[in-house]
Amino acid sequence: MRFNKDDSDTKKQMIEKILFYRLNEKTRGSLDAMNWRNIDVPESVQKPFKAQGYEKILRKIAGIKGAEKPFAEYFPEFSYLKITAADGQQKVYSLMHNREHENISWILAESLRLAPKEDSLTVREGYWGSYPNMIFSITEKDLPRFVDMTRKIKNEKGYQDLVTAFGVRRTQSTFWQEYDSLNQHFKATDPVHFGFLDLTRYELK
Repeated sequence: MRFNKDDSDTKKQMIEKILFYRLNEKTRGSLDAMNWRNIDVPESVQKPFKAQGYEKILRKIAGIKGAEKPFAEYFPEFSYLKITAADGQQKVYSLMHNREHENISWILAESLRLAPKEDSLTVREGYWGSYPNMIFSITEKDLPRFVDMTRKIKNEKGYQDLVTAFGVRRTQSTFWQEYDSLNQHFKATDPVHFGFLDLTRYELK
């Protein structure tokens, strides 16, 4: 459904009221300073509503519509970003491609109803999917460069350049080492939901 500017403002205000005045934190979930880019938060929660550390940098690629920066259009449905600090500590973020549609009234001919200029990435710490299409493995010092390269993607070649620089291709000698490392981290940080990541949808090249 399309909204004109006035409708969008009304919808935005309604969402803000529901999030902050109708729902408590247990129902709403934790604040998401990375992805909630256009939400006006009340003064009472402005202090905790600040991205810190890695998330402050990753916020530059989260929740940005393709009309502003088209990079999300070229990302696969789901990928993982593993960041390794100088002391060996790791954090893992899920990169989820939000593929927007003009409408979803018909199950067939999906490609005719896509709205890529409205696509975006949701970035969340942790393991939010079982079928990664790609794994990006970077060091802490490489994070700004990763984000900068991502923001500059304008076509498929730009995305492939990012994969060449930071992705873990199936053909790499370190592929299974990276995959095992990710599963070990998943089990250590979230044993209740742990399950080995399925590679049936992983990029072939």
